[in-house]
Amino acid sequence: MKLTRLVPLVAAAALFAACSPTAGTALVVDGASYSESDIDRTVQGCADAMGVTPQDIVRPAVVQSLLLGGVFDRLADEYGHLSTETIDEVAAQGEFASMMQSQDCLPLIRASVKTSLLQQVDFEAVQTAARQADVQLNPRYGKWIPEDPALMDVSPSLSVPAGQ
Repeated sequence: MKLTRLVPLVAAAALFAACSPTAGTALVVDGASYSESDIDRTVQGCADAMGVTPQDIVRPAVVQSLLLGGVFDRLADEYGHLSTETIDEVAAQGEFASMMQSQDCLPLIRASVKTSLLQQVDFEAVQTAARQADVQLNPRYGKWIPEDPALMDVSPSLSVPAGQ
């Protein structure tokens, strides 16, 4: 391959890499990092637990739940800390009970319980916590907009290749 063809390819690869927090990172929220491999493992574990294919699991929704679970953790001191055991007890009593056997699915289950609990918290407190959160979201999963009432635009960036 000629050097004149290689340079634009390297430049394009560098631009794609600059769009994400780090190569292979899906999400970082307040220091908790979730790699693409973590998301793959969670999706596969949940798909297995639900008896569906991994393609049936919406990856941006998984990342969104993990992100909002992190926002909930910011509010834990103000609204009362919930231990992992308490979160698991809540999950075991609800729609996630059958999925609790998959260790790989547990991060999503716990984040989903936290996300549902956010709905019971004062919206202004949630939005303040969202603004204060240190979030780095890979654009392939949407855009983090803490000043917007929806908090996220889950439309992926067109400049980032779509995931599975």
